[in-house]
Amino acid sequence: MKTLIPTIATGLLSLLTFTSCSSVNSAHPLTKSSNTGDLESFDGAWTHGGMVFTVEIPKKAPATLAAATLAYENDKFDIIELRAITAQGQHGQYISVLQPKEKGDNETPDRYMISEYSFEREDTLLLWPMEMEAFAKAVEGGQLKGKVHENKENKLMPKAVTLSASGNEILEYLNKHGTQNHFDYKSPTILKRIPHSQGD
Repeated sequence: MKTLIPTIATGLLSLLTFTSCSSVNSAHPLTKSSNTGDLESFDGAWTHGGMVFTVEIPKKAPATLAAATLAYENDKFDIIELRAITAQGQHGQYISVLQPKEKGDNETPDRYMISEYSFEREDTLLLWPMEMEAFAKAVEGGQLKGKVHENKENKLMPKAVTLSASGNEILEYLNKHGTQNHFDYKSPTILKRIPHSQGD
């Protein structure tokens, strides 16, 4: 599952979101509860990259999103579950997806993958991951608390950023500086809604 979990997490956010592992993650979601007013638009089944994700609004936590997909490895299916929170900003709407962990992992700290999102139509959800270089500059310039990691052995992601700033601080930064250059608009993740079959 170690190789499948990052792939699935990026597939839905992530809805949830990325076509490749995000090089930016955050220790905190942008908000503690969703405030965009559009959670019902996420509800249902979505497909991306050959995977199907079912998204629900938990009754016990109506200001969050829950999503799940199946992974097949070692001749058995495993359910991968994700939790997400949406946030309204001055320049866009964002979704913070809690990265799944290995079962029994109580030591790894929580990490969230954040992307900007937009519903193009009722059946199409677009998600744009954070742009690594922009947030690396923000951390190195002291505008946001965090750490820039060098990983020269990884040719796909030679650098990564972990934000330790509070969700509110990150949101205020985006409100001040805008989303331009802070999200990868060239490489959106596109999720398509699976229509309900007749009789459902």
